[in-house]
Amino acid sequence: MDLGRTDLDLFSVHAQHGTIRSDYCGALVITARPAETIGADRIGFGNLTYYWMQVWMQVGTPHPRLRGIPIWAFKG
Repeated sequence: MDLGRTDLDLFSVHAQHGTIRSDYCGALVITARPAETIGADRIGFGNLTYYWMQVWMQVGTPHPRLRGIPIWAFKG
């Protein structure tokens, strides 16, 4: 099932601070729990839900400050 997510949507972290800045983290980085539900607009991890619809999506372009780097590129 293709839901249109990219590697940064799922596995991103802040370039200098890593996972400490959760607002830069991708959906699969923010918790160690397995995903229980996956839908077009959210991923559920039990008591935590990562919503796909971000504020920047309403204006049509992501704010460059809120785009992280892939977790495998983090040098922290």
